[in-house]
Amino acid sequence: MAQLKYVLLGGSGGIGSQLCRLLAGPNTQLVVGSRSEAKLKELANAVPGIETFALDACDPKQVEAFFKFADEKPGNLVGAANLVGSILLKPITATSEKDFQSTVETNLFSSFYFSKSVIKRMVKSQQGGSILHFTSAVALKGVANHEAIAAAKAGIVGLALSSAATYASKNIRVNCVAPGLVDTPLASFLTSNQNALKSSIAMHPLGRIGEPLQIARLAAFLLHPENNWITGQVIAIDGGLSSIKN
Repeated sequence: MAQLKYVLLGGSGGIGSQLCRLLAGPNTQLVVGSRSEAKLKELANAVPGIETFALDACDPKQVEAFFKFADEKPGNLVGAANLVGSILLKPITATSEKDFQSTVETNLFSSFYFSKSVIKRMVKSQQGGSILHFTSAVALKGVANHEAIAAAKAGIVGLALSSAATYASKNIRVNCVAPGLVDTPLASFLTSNQNALKSSIAMHPLGRIGEPLQIARLAAFLLHPENNWITGQVIAIDGGLSSIKN
């Protein structure tokens, strides 16, 4: 049986590490890229058999080098996900141009570089595949003090939907996952502050924040080649934040 190859950019964080554990198996080749060599080493020790590559996802040359590294590994590329992201909570009047540029580069530019590298490979292989982007519930609903991150994440939605339309005829499927607040190291500045956490919980109608494994399960489902009749979707997994009011 041919190995299924998955490429995960930004795959060493809270959600990415859980996704690696779900996808790992005897017939799976995982190739994971991240900025932190220490986190990659920790992940490789926890999930045997994965291949890791340290890079800056905001540099298109490094992103392409990462995919060339993945090309050398065994297996057919069936799925790729970009989990690179950041959080910025400021009103626009307190957001500097540097803040905004950094937020857009980290989230939207990395998604563009990732998309370009993976799509050209899937087109060349003529085998199709699944591409997964991570946006946010705040791209789907106006939430105060999220202007920069909401704009960047909304851009990811546009990129994904247009790509889904462009490459559907080649059996390349492109979807987005849109989480609410998730208990990850990235969000620890919120979850470790009891007042901020209480306010965040109150915004989610189900009365709790998300867990990394919950998001990873949805991502694994969307990436798997068996679930191949889903494309152009933005799936909120946010405790009702973006769609209902309690």
